[in-house]
Amino acid sequence: MQRLGFTLIDTLALAALAATLGAVWTATAPQPAPQPEGMVERPLAVPQRQQGLMTAMLAARQSGRTLKDADQLRLLVQSADLFAIDNNDMFPMPSRLDRNNFTIDALPESKDTTGNIYSIFIQYGYVTAALIMSPLERNPAIKPYNDYELSEPTAATDPKRAMWDPGLSADFTDADGGHTSYAHHVPEPSSRWKVSFRSTDITFANRGPEIERTEPLEDGTTVTRFADGGSNALNLIFRHQTVKPSWSGNTARNDASVLIMEKRYADNARVLSGPGDPMLPRTGPDGEERFYDDVLFVNEVPDRQAEGSSFAAVARNQWLGIFIESGATRDSFKAIYD
Repeated sequence: MQRLGFTLIDTLALAALAATLGAVWTATAPQPAPQPEGMVERPLAVPQRQQGLMTAMLAARQSGRTLKDADQLRLLVQSADLFAIDNNDMFPMPSRLDRNNFTIDALPESKDTTGNIYSIFIQYGYVTAALIMSPLERNPAIKPYNDYELSEPTAATDPKRAMWDPGLSADFTDADGGHTSYAHHVPEPSSRWKVSFRSTDITFANRGPEIERTEPLEDGTTVTRFADGGSNALNLIFRHQTVKPSWSGNTARNDASVLIMEKRYADNARVLSGPGDPMLPRTGPDGEERFYDDVLFVNEVPDRQAEGSSFAAVARNQWLGIFIESGATRDSFKAIYD
């Protein structure tokens, strides 16, 4: 059920709006030009002032949405922490909860998808279905799942013994649309899908664009190449919008902090590193190994079981996405983009 009334975030946003409007009103008020003697002063024109007010109102509204978005991501990482308390510090692995196939009759490793993970959070009462959709969302195919069934979900194999409602879907590329805006770290028990309390471990974030490849350069920087420069994930946060669309987003860390990564990734451009960004050892074009930016929305390190990569390299590599397919190895996971 949707709550009525003002939250603390709403109040702060209104206070910021009032202060901003006052400043804009003063700054944009036209100053009267000196008038020759005998001339009657005309009323001041106001279109410039009105335009400034509209810009300020839009900025304040977007600022409030960004704050609410950060709060929802913090709730997700706190939900993972609450689940981990009784599960050996591990975040939700649907494959381990539904061993008897009461919820979904399928191979265990195929159940560790985004929709199932977020459905578990809702089933346990950590969040509501509305809170896994960002207030910054602009893809019409992503909408809240208003029909969540807390008991005897009809989409389950055995509704009376189901562990969560499998009707919640993260697949916004499907004809029926998806129900979440947020990416999360690939859910591997051997990687970072567990409690670490490290601020450099990013667990949840605003989803990112599809990145075809990353190119480490000799100077230690990384270039990203996008599959689609017009992705809905770009220029998401109003005050960080750029002429050339780039990705900025809220990121929820393993220590429950939330930080904005500003203008990090753009098509055919170097990654703009910032404090707290994860780094990854990679081999540069000159054959030297260096620490490069770990680009969140691409799996830079091939799967160790498929390509022979070291366990440490795979475990260190952070990869976030909305996953609609999962499996026993990283190469089995499929992330979706818009």
